[in-house]
Amino acid sequence: MGADAYLAARAAFERANANVSNLGTRIARIGEALKINRGSFCFSNVQGGFPAEVVMGRQSITDDGNTWPSATAINASLVEWHQAKQAMLNAYGSIPQDQRSGVVPPPQ
Repeated sequence: MGADAYLAARAAFERANANVSNLGTRIARIGEALKINRGSFCFSNVQGGFPAEVVMGRQSITDDGNTWPSATAINASLVEWHQAKQAMLNAYGSIPQDQRSGVVPPPQ
């Protein structure tokens, strides 16, 4: 393996990292809505009987219930993150020491 393999592994890690970060942001946003604005939150595209102001009001906070990640999906994203991180570290470790100055080291 060389620098090209490392760069590909790093790009895969960055995609997996962004995916987990986006999940965290989405979950935190809904968690915050449930803690502070629970009277204005609902999931769309799932069955419910919410008052119109919750679903269509100016203050409403919604998220698509059809795309809400399951615990299985979240775990799969985390497993992908761990695998991508290890692959990136392995690829970096396979670059000869004298050639590492040409690439940015893996994030800590």
